[in-house]
Amino acid sequence: QRLISGIRHHKQRYQSLFNEEVRYLGSGQQYDEEHYKKEKEYSVNEIMESLKKLETYSQSNTYSKVRELSRSNERAGKVAIVIGAVALISVIIISILITVNITRPLSIITKKTADIARGDFGHDLKLSSPPEIEVLAKSFNLMCNKLKEIDKMKSDFFSLMSHELRTPLTTIKEGTNLFTESLEELGATAKQKRLITIINEECNRLIKLVNSLLDLSKMEAGMMVYNFHKAELPPLISRITGEIEPLAETRKIRIETEISRELPFITMDTERILQVLRNLVGNAVKFTPNQGYVRISAQAV
Repeated sequence: QRLISGIRHHKQRYQSLFNEEVRYLGSGQQYDEEHYKKEKEYSVNEIMESLKKLETYSQSNTYSKVRELSRSNERAGKVAIVIGAVALISVIIISILITVNITRPLSIITKKTADIARGDFGHDLKLSSPPEIEVLAKSFNLMCNKLKEIDKMKSDFFSLMSHELRTPLTTIKEGTNLFTESLEELGATAKQKRLITIINEECNRLIKLVNSLLDLSKMEAGMMVYNFHKAELPPLISRITGEIEPLAETRKIRIETEISRELPFITMDTERILQVLRNLVGNAVKFTPNQGYVRISAQAV
């Protein structure tokens, strides 16, 4: 402010000298030209000196402001780093909490799903948080209860059906046994005897299938008993082809067998293997066109 006032003063002084000198020149009066020249030079020099000081002051002030701004910028950068670090830590903590609150219930649900896949519809899930997981757990428990009801209905149905079928099948079996004993007296032909024998065997097979249905509950409870022993496979194949032959003849389907002589003895439950073979050969005959053929082959691998 002082420098500006000095510059204004010297400017006014210079202007005053200049005006006086102009008046002297206009009037033709004599004046001390050298004095006015020195005074004007002095005013100009003072103005220039003040401008230099003002420029120096402005530069110094500018540098000071720049340094202050730089320090403010550094402080702002540090504050921003601290705020960023706090925000990052907060996000990590919140993520961990959310992950734990979600993954733990989901792992429990996954384990329960594996139990259901094994047929275990036991204890209900008790998950209270987060709310979405609680709703899922309730739906899951409802599904398990429905599956338990369906499983019980299935077991009851198999049990009832098996008991209802066993009595008439036993009656049929006894009737075929009595009829077989009187074949000679009735003068039955060889083909009739063979058919009666097949009927008797099929009746025995149906009784065994009914028993297998009863065994279903044992299998589900893990109490199924298997009778493993070493036996040959060709006699089982021959037995199956003999059983299915009457059905094949009615549709004019040929049954061909290719049994290797080098088949080894196999450790197996013969009754279960017979069930498998009956299903395979029976489906083959069922889905083969009339006058076609079914080939059964067995060889060591």
